[in-house]
Amino acid sequence: MVPDPAAKSLLKFAVSAYSIESILKVNQGHSGWTTQRDLPSDSEIQLDTRSMDYYFPGIEAKYGFNFTSVRYEIIEIANLTMVEDDQSVSFDGNVRL
Repeated sequence: MVPDPAAKSLLKFAVSAYSIESILKVNQGHSGWTTQRDLPSDSEIQLDTRSMDYYFPGIEAKYGFNFTSVRYEIIEIANLTMVEDDQSVSFDGNVRL
C-alpha cells in the first residue's frame, strides 16, 4: 500500500490514562537534588539565599549570599487527569523536601 502524500500524518500514537499513571507510579520513591544550574537563568525563583529570603526571612542575614540545593523524594503520585480537548495531564503529588 502506498501512503497518500496528502495525508496529514502517517503515524498515530495513542496514550491511555492507565499508561501515564503507570509511568508516574514507577517514579514514586525517586529522590534527587535540584541545584541552581537546574533552573533557567531568567526564572523569578533562584536557588540562592537572596531569593529564598522571601520565603524564609532572615536566611540571607544568617548565611550571607550563597547558592543552595534542594533534596527531594517523590512519596506519592495520585489522581491522574487527562483532558483531550487541551491535551493536558495533571496529577497530585506528595514530595518530601
